[in-house]
Amino acid sequence: LRLYHNGTNSYIDNHQGDLFIRGEDDHIVLQPVDGESAIVCDPNGSVNLYYDNNLKFQTKSYGALVSGGLDVNTGSIKVLTDGYKFEAGASGDLQIYHDGSHSYVSASGTGALKLLGNNNDDVQIQPRSGYNSARFKPNGAVELYYDNSKKFETVSNGNKAHGHYF
Repeated sequence: LRLYHNGTNSYIDNHQGDLFIRGEDDHIVLQPVDGESAIVCDPNGSVNLYYDNNLKFQTKSYGALVSGGLDVNTGSIKVLTDGYKFEAGASGDLQIYHDGSHSYVSASGTGALKLLGNNNDDVQIQPRSGYNSARFKPNGAVELYYDNSKKFETVSNGNKAHGHYF
């Protein structure tokens, strides 16, 4: 183990075995400048990561807590076990999950579940790729399909049925 300064930078070099940094009963704190924490390790508890001295990521007994946004440049955000949910809202008002057999999007709290388009493209419901069941057009028109064939649509002056009907 070497601890040295080369005239410009300071180093801790460990070239054999693991490097342990231990505390007794207090925190282990890494500070890039005096008074500004970057990493704080609590004894028998969380590890806290800071940006500009503001807590951004904290390990918890149940997992982790992120303060602020979470950007993902590559890869995916995954829930790797069936039955667990992605939840949004203070009371889990929006839930997206898979139960092992089926996938769900649920508005379990207050308010309606709204699917919003971008004002230029349809919002579509497809039971399988390329097969429409329903299309919701930007101008408010709705089309309903059976076996990927349009059977009903709303138009500016009412509605239209396609094919034979009784």
